Amino acid sequence: MSNILHTYVPKVKFNKIQGKPYVTVSAKGISNGLSDTYNDGADFGPDTLLNATSPNQYGPPYTQTYGIQEAINYIANLGGGIIFLGRGTFNITNTGQTSINIPFNIPIKILGEGKETTILKAPYGFFYLENSNSQNTNPIEIGQMTLQATQSSSSAGGYFVLASSTYGWSNIYIHDMDMYGGGNVDTGVFNIGSFNQVQGGAPLTNVLLKNLYLDTQGTTNGNEAYTFPMIYGDNFVLDNVTYKNTSGPGVGFFNVYGGVIVWKNSKIDSSGSSYINMAQYSTTPSLTNTNLFAKLILDNMIFENTMNTGGEGGFLPLDVIINNSVVKSAVIFSPSGANNVTLNSFTVSNTFVSEEYCSLGIGITASLIKLINVTIPDNNNQNSFAQPILTPNLPYTSMTVNIEVSNLYVGKPANQSIVMLFLPSNTSSIQAKYNIKWKGMSVGAQWVIGTPSSYTVYYDPNGFASLVNANPSYFLSVDFTHFDISNNILYRVTKNPNTPSTPSVPASGTAQVNTNSYPVEVYISGGSATQVQVTRNGTTYTVWSSSTATAIPPLTIRLNSGDSITLTYSTAPSWTWLPA
Repeated sequence: MSNILHTYVPKVKFNKIQGKPYVTVSAKGISNGLSDTYNDGADFGPDTLLNATSPNQYGPPYTQTYGIQEAINYIANLGGGIIFLGRGTFNITNTGQTSINIPFNIPIKILGEGKETTILKAPYGFFYLENSNSQNTNPIEIGQMTLQATQSSSSAGGYFVLASSTYGWSNIYIHDMDMYGGGNVDTGVFNIGSFNQVQGGAPLTNVLLKNLYLDTQGTTNGNEAYTFPMIYGDNFVLDNVTYKNTSGPGVGFFNVYGGVIVWKNSKIDSSGSSYINMAQYSTTPSLTNTNLFAKLILDNMIFENTMNTGGEGGFLPLDVIINNSVVKSAVIFSPSGANNVTLNSFTVSNTFVSEEYCSLGIGITASLIKLINVTIPDNNNQNSFAQPILTPNLPYTSMTVNIEVSNLYVGKPANQSIVMLFLPSNTSSIQAKYNIKWKGMSVGAQWVIGTPSSYTVYYDPNGFASLVNANPSYFLSVDFTHFDISNNILYRVTKNPNTPSTPSVPASGTAQVNTNSYPVEVYISGGSATQVQVTRNGTTYTVWSSSTATAIPPLTIRLNSGDSITLTYSTAPSWTWLPA
């Protein structure tokens, strides 16, 4: 997994242009025709001839992109290269949803001098990556500039970046850009993926988005800032990708078909939640569902709002992994109104929950739920019943849910005790069974089972034990250790699901093998015997012996799976086998 987190930077050399190794575009003018300041040698600029095929061709008619499109066309004819955009403001007049076309599979870099130094303004939109009947192989890099849409609104808009292909995209590096506006385009105004469904998804291979900020200025009319539709993640990384979108979601991973997506060093902004959704699992793969598992890794994140499943219910073949993060939102992950949302796994590790109303998972469940090294500080403002620490919902079908918690610390709340765990009531049609492994501590806690409208609360000290004893049919196994700080009590709850049968004592000198898949403890006493031996991994050990036949004193002997025990006796002793 560590390889996924490595930063991808395209390594293909841009050496197609002979002579000068790059092309320059100026915001000033190249022939003093449209600017008070003459440019010192730029190849293209605002007074470039519309559709010019080489440098130093002047209008009228003038370029609609301040010479950027003409520079792209020029280096594309040469097989690729680098375009530098100088400092200043490039006032694009093209009124399309995109205004700058990047030809398919041409290696190209378009770099400004920096955010707030190189500024592109357009009525609606900017970069369009042209597609073809295959995935591109040559790299595309765009960065170091500010993009500002000047006429975007909730009724009209354009794209900062648009790349749509059922064949997917590869070797794309977009970085160090601030974007403002965007408007309503019925999807995210920064969009990479495919507008059309394709079996297996459109692969995003070696795609890195880094140091991006998008403020839609409230113009998306309920749509996303960034959308990545119908994709398969193949080294797809978002690094410091942030947003402000008061009119819709922030980032939408829409209909993900599988693979690995990494979003790191970023903030899920309070202005709008983000989501990932997948078509529900089906036994018949199709364009809408291929049963491929996806992994979403959220690393070093700040949660000021919720990550959710975008309204998809049922079983989603998805592993969610949240690492090294800070939680400030009411809920870190939720189903967004869908029912019976069931993930493959849900993991939160090395995460600090701030002094807010916070829940690590509410309204979802998974085959495996893990909380590792999670800290909720003293004086937190936890709202007991609105945001329990962990609230799995009832799964989509009867199944076993494994909950593993280690090093969970919950400090003293500001006003009331905290609900640590809120388990849903089973129904006649859906039965959830739980394996619980838990190590944590808290200043008092409540443990709850039921529904939001009808539930039973079990209070510390020893609240979880009371819950298990009152609802034994819910639990397959329990290995629970919790320190109740307020009562200074360390309490344990255990329940072992293994129930080995006790075999008959074999003939003297005959080995009895533990054929169970788990360890057992053998309690032996009585009879008249001279020796008890255990064989483990081919080596025999004598655990008790007597020079003369005598009753065996009470012994407890552990047998791992595959171990054997041999008794030498004249009168058989009695024994009982129990789970270890």
